[in-house]
Amino acid sequence: MRAATLTSLLLALLAVAPVSAANISIGDYLLPPNTPGQQVLVTVASSPPERAWGLEFLLTIEANGPQITGVDLIGAGLMFAGGDSPEPDPGNTAWEIYYSTGSSTGRETNGTLARLTVSTVGVNPGVYSISLSARGEDTFLLDAIGDPFPTNLTGGKLTVVPEPAVLVQLLGLAVVAPLAVFFRRRKPS
Repeated sequence: MRAATLTSLLLALLAVAPVSAANISIGDYLLPPNTPGQQVLVTVASSPPERAWGLEFLLTIEANGPQITGVDLIGAGLMFAGGDSPEPDPGNTAWEIYYSTGSSTGRETNGTLARLTVSTVGVNPGVYSISLSARGEDTFLLDAIGDPFPTNLTGGKLTVVPEPAVLVQLLGLAVVAPLAVFFRRRKPS
């Protein structure tokens, strides 16, 4: 009887034990212009490793930036690999996906969480922010009973670099302009 009470108490303490926060981040990427199908990875890490049973995944790219053309949460090498297909609410610059593993064991919160597919077709060169928020809400992981899991979010930057021909022109101008000034000063008056 006493062992059963002690076991129940231990299980109750484990159920309410504080959970460490998972860190979800995107990072910074250099993307070539006018190119569809580019990959951007979203990673997750926690120490000590925790387990998550689902995800509310929200994502936004700055206006006029690269277009989100796909979000993979269950592909090979991803945290929720092999799970059921999520049903996204896609948009060109904002996505919202609710995902539950349907598993009794959850998944460890370390590794690659998602693989984004973006397109820079028609996007002007520049730096565009990407965040793990949309429509006023943040991305979060779900615990075993479907409640939000403590999560720290770090967005990133998608830099669309100019065409190589533009860079060559700028380099040429940088070399020629000082020479023109030098030779103009050397002319006898």
